[in-house]
Amino acid sequence: MSTWSFSSSRLFRKCQRQWYFKTHVAAARAKDPYRREAFLLSKLQTIYAWRGSIVDQVILMRYVPTLKRGQQILRSDLLKYAKEIFDRQLKYALANRLREEGMKITEAGDSFAAFFSVEYCEEITQKEIDIAWQDIELALDNLLSMKDLYARLLEATHLIPQRSLSFTIDGVNAQGTPDLIAFFADYPPLIIDWKVHTFASNDYRLQLALYALALTSCKPHKDFPKDPLCYQLTELQLTEIQLLTNQQRHYQLTDTDVYAASNYISRSALDMNLAVDPADGEISVFDLPTASNPDECQRCSFRSMCWK
Repeated sequence: MSTWSFSSSRLFRKCQRQWYFKTHVAAARAKDPYRREAFLLSKLQTIYAWRGSIVDQVILMRYVPTLKRGQQILRSDLLKYAKEIFDRQLKYALANRLREEGMKITEAGDSFAAFFSVEYCEEITQKEIDIAWQDIELALDNLLSMKDLYARLLEATHLIPQRSLSFTIDGVNAQGTPDLIAFFADYPPLIIDWKVHTFASNDYRLQLALYALALTSCKPHKDFPKDPLCYQLTELQLTEIQLLTNQQRHYQLTDTDVYAASNYISRSALDMNLAVDPADGEISVFDLPTASNPDECQRCSFRSMCWK
């Protein structure tokens, strides 16, 4: 079985076929055209998801590094960088360069983007593009308005963004990648998860609990200032930040939350393992059930492969 992650577990619950295409079929370096096609389709994004990835990149490449240097974060610098990658990626995606012969994502760098609508010949209006940029601008403005967060992060001795944490729990190999881990001299680490949702109705307590479990269970990275194992999960600071609605949600885990997170990993990993390891031999993607909600099929990146 492939490494367990929160995103893969959510995808499995939504559609087992889509999950299988993404986690078991798609392979970047595959010579097999079928697996290569699955890899290309796995890179498709909606405009909605793309604008969120732009915000994530700006935070990763500009906001956090500036904080690390203890310098003032300027709105003009963030927006300038955001607009540069927005324009480059928009041009790349609208030209459908995903389908260029010999295309290599690593060579495209931060210019790479691929749109679901372009792949499936659906119209992308100028209004959609304008709204995407407005949302990016709003998200970054809201981030800059969070002076309490800024002051809190300035106190950190180490800021670790987008670090993959590998750990094992109940025999399951798992992985989590928190958006930001902040270490402090005198109190427990802070884990932050950025969200760019128009309707911030979901509670991401479980996801943050899983990140806390990953941090306190993984082998510490060399640049971690102290061993996270010295902290209890219930001591960690967890914050979900909704950048479009300008909300911060703070969580303090209980022993019940810790049990629920561990149980969620074990249960969902077992379900995934049973799905791809049937008693009667090999499995085909078409042996797996499709999404129960037909709307998911319309939005699925692997639609062209699944519907053949």
